[in-house]
Amino acid sequence: VRRCKYTRGSFMFPEEQPFPHSSFSEEVNFLGKYFGDLGGKASVIGDALKMKNWHIYSAAAVDNDEVSNLEPVYTLEMCMTQL
Repeated sequence: VRRCKYTRGSFMFPEEQPFPHSSFSEEVNFLGKYFGDLGGKASVIGDALKMKNWHIYSAAAVDNDEVSNLEPVYTLEMCMTQL
């Protein structure tokens, strides 16, 4: 793995989420165990007062330009709703 990206919106029911999804800091720590050697970075953007935020974790071993030139590239994307 040369690159990892995890993003999500605010949960509708954060108290109902299992570990490590009960908080973004837990998610970041969990992802760091697997992808920390790639130099992971985390950020949250949005409106904290309305609890409408987008949470982003990204880690990459090389620059994005270099990654796009490597073959093959596989992407896994999941969409989960009602969380």
